[in-house]
Amino acid sequence: MLLRCRFTLRALIAVIALASAAQAADMDFNGRWDIQVHAKPADFAQFTTTAAWWLGIADAGTPEMKIQFVGSPDGSLDDITIAKIQNGILHFTWVPRARPGVTPNPKDRAEYKLTYVHGLLQGTMTSPPITLTFTGYRSPEIDEHDDGTWVKGKPIQLFDGKDLRGWTGVNSSKAQGWSAEDGILKCSGQTDDLRTVAKYWNFELHVEYNLPAKSNSGIGLRGRYEVQIASDYGRPPGMHGTGALYTRILPRVNAGKPPGE
Repeated sequence: MLLRCRFTLRALIAVIALASAAQAADMDFNGRWDIQVHAKPADFAQFTTTAAWWLGIADAGTPEMKIQFVGSPDGSLDDITIAKIQNGILHFTWVPRARPGVTPNPKDRAEYKLTYVHGLLQGTMTSPPITLTFTGYRSPEIDEHDDGTWVKGKPIQLFDGKDLRGWTGVNSSKAQGWSAEDGILKCSGQTDDLRTVAKYWNFELHVEYNLPAKSNSGIGLRGRYEVQIASDYGRPPGMHGTGALYTRILPRVNAGKPPGE
């Protein structure tokens, strides 16, 4: 009987050790991750393959695991409620959420599987008939604040009113669909996104825009955030409306003007 008790105790200790090791491994998923999708834009046009994908994971390895996700196919910041870690693989499911004017299709869903490999996340997204692969890189940790010594630098003119110097397309250097006319940077409609060639750290950005009716656009910041621009003049401020940090921060007012102004 004494030997059996020892055996049981040793087995219990072994089980606890295995559980602790598994929990420690699960904790590797924790953090903020920038996602790089392995696909050409033309391959999966209906998915936001070139937009900023981002993943935030907290309390992995515990029942209180929390996941926030920005990516395909919606592009909104979503709290993921269907998730688990099983045999070292993180599984989560994206489903559309209802929002004003939009009724989600219950058939729309995307299944994600991720593994932690040598400091990176390797994953797949499946939404039949599409399957994408991607890699997650840890987001830079920015431990910085204004200590009272910061001063404004000399203003930089991002657009000279003459041509596209200083700008490039996100998917092609040709910046397809963009032109400089009469001192205005113009977009023909469904075009490649445009970005600055130069990169900036802390900054204040001043932009003036003119939007036609029934339009939806935005200003991207740091490859992750979008300040929404939409044809929603006169409507209450919304998380998907003009001036919102898209699905993240509600603007105090809807400062949009009528189309053409």
